[in-house]
Amino acid sequence: VSGSSSVLEAFERLFKSGEEGRASFVSRGDGSGTHSRELVIWGRLDLSPRGKGWYVDCGCGMGEALVMAGELSSYTLSDLGTYLKLKKAGRLRNLEILYSNASEELLVNVYSAYVVSKCSDEERGWAERFVGFLYSNQEELLRRFNYEEYGTEVFLPAKGREEWLKALWILFSSME
Repeated sequence: VSGSSSVLEAFERLFKSGEEGRASFVSRGDGSGTHSRELVIWGRLDLSPRGKGWYVDCGCGMGEALVMAGELSSYTLSDLGTYLKLKKAGRLRNLEILYSNASEELLVNVYSAYVVSKCSDEERGWAERFVGFLYSNQEELLRRFNYEEYGTEVFLPAKGREEWLKALWILFSSME
């Protein structure tokens, strides 16, 4: 996996190793964005690990899936923030990042703040102020969180990347 040139190659190698009895994979299996993305990756390869003995569907959150993968010496797909938080806390002693490419389309992990349509007028006003605050201060908020906490860039600001993100949203909605 660590020698892969793309996430598709990494997953293809994982599948082959699983079939050969040399690897296992822990899937969140919870319908989350990470789980959906994993299924898109398998689908792009026209491979289905469901029902395979090496494929563990935990039906759990990201933290639980990471801890389980570490305990089982398995692979998993994770967001960087959760991994770094648990690694720093000493809960992932046996787990390392083997493939990462934050700019690869299939691995971009978008977090968003938005105002839901069912807000009352007062709630909408507060929600719009909050989203405006996040948008206006994102570089400073993310820089402080990323570097002070983990010494690396965990999240990227959206400012200046709006068109790219819009294109990714369109791509992601067509994948699922």
